[in-house]
This record gives sequence, C-alpha cells and structure tokens, in this order.
Amino acid sequence: MKLSLNRRQSLLLLLILLIFGLVFAWTSSNGQSGERRIKRIEIKNKGNRGFVFFTERDVLQILQKKSGKLTGRSHKSVQLQQLEYELIEQPGIRSADVYVNLNGTLAVKIQEREPLLLVRNQKGEQFYLDSAGILMPTRGKHAEHALPVNGRIKTAFKAGAVTQEQSLKDLVQVALIMAADPFWDAQFEQGYVDNSGRIIMVPRVGTHSIVLGTAENLTQKLENLRIFYEKGLKTMGWNRYRTIDLSYQNQIVGKPLDPESEQFLLRPVQNDTHSTP
Repeated sequence: MKLSLNRRQSLLLLLILLIFGLVFAWTSSNGQSGERRIKRIEIKNKGNRGFVFFTERDVLQILQKKSGKLTGRSHKSVQLQQLEYELIEQPGIRSADVYVNLNGTLAVKIQEREPLLLVRNQKGEQFYLDSAGILMPTRGKHAEHALPVNGRIKTAFKAGAVTQEQSLKDLVQVALIMAADPFWDAQFEQGYVDNSGRIIMVPRVGTHSIVLGTAENLTQKLENLRIFYEKGLKTMGWNRYRTIDLSYQNQIVGKPLDPESEQFLLRPVQNDTHSTP
C-alpha cells in the first residue's frame, strides 16, 4: 500500500529541505572563503564633468607598484586598507573604496578631485587646484573646464599641499560660481592676479577686463555685473571700455578705451540709468 503525505507534511518537508540547503550553501561559502582567490579586477572612476585624470591602467599601476600582481592571490593575502591608502595618497584622488566580492572580483572605486583652476605661477610652474585649495599635478592632461589663471602668484608647486595664498583662494570661489552657473561659465575665459594682488577676469567677449579685487561680496559684485551686461553693454557696445571695476561697494566704474572719453560711474547698480561724474 502506497503512503501519501498530507499538504501540511509536504510543506514541512519542503521547509526542512530548504533550511538544510541554505545551511549547506552558507557553510560551503565560508569554508571556501579562506581560499577565495582574486579572479579579476574591476575599476570604476567617473571623474568630473567628463574629465578623467586616472585611467584604469593608471589605477592598476598604483595598486601593483606596492602590492605586486593581485590576480590569482588569496583575498586574505591582500591588504585592502593598504590599497585604499595608496590610492588616496595620490594628490588627484579624493576617496577610494576597495573590496573583494564573493565571485572573486577585486572592486576598486575612486572619486577624483575636481580641477577648478589651472595655475601658472611666477616661476612658470603649472598645476591644478581643487575646491579645497589642494595642489595637483597636471599629469600631462588638460581639463577644459578648469579656469586658467596666472600673474603674480607666489604659491610654489608641491603635490598635495594646500595653498595659503589669498588670491588663489578667491579665484577658487570664482571658479565654484562658474561651475554652478552656466551664465558665468560662458563669460570668463581667464583669471589674472596683478601686482597689487587684485583679481582681474578676462571675459570671452569684448576688449575689456573686469576688476573683481577680492572675493569679498563676490555674489553681489557678479550680480551687479550681470545687470550691467544686460542693461548697459547691450546698448553701449561690448568694445567701448578698457576696464570695468567692481571692487567698489555697490557701484561699477568703467574706464573707456578712448582716453579722452569720460569714465562712467553707475550707482546704484540696480537702476536703469547711467550717470557720469
């Protein structure tokens, strides 16, 4: 006579088998984890605004320079924290995360520092500066979105150092505003530090230069300039002035190309009329 299991017994048996299966899989995985070997290396680096300092080959060379060949080795023989340390020791890398998956993949994720300024100092040295004022080597690569700056810049290049020069700190603030606002990103093509330490911006359109002075009240200065561009230069012409000075509080002073012409003084900036002193 054939015995048959009722529905409850069938479900109980299925549950027991499932539990045994999970336990077996877990113990097998842990039993083999000590022998798990690195089969491949997967490197992820998004860079910044489409610009990448470190290719996969660059990252792999940094890792192997200290630890040797990684594939084929037991994951326990690889010091993951040391690999992360080697990566973030690079002046151009902000953060790094390194771990080994159960399938034997050594996963490497890095976040680069964003080059905001391309600096050329008094000595002719060239380097990048990020939002924290950290100096980075160019590595022979050109980040198109980085604002070129030169002039009386004293900071000497030392990879990983933090600039203490106020004019560079101020220029970083300008670059951050440019990165956040397409209007200003389209306006400025270069920054300059004169002998008095004043910041002077060179626009993409027109023959004039823009004297910012310092980054004090920078947002208001640029808003004043925006209004002047929209309500002033459109009618007066982009090539009429040699300099447009924003360094005075709540006013714009413009010096014309023609030395015999009077300079203009706009105060307050928010109105629609221009008066000459």
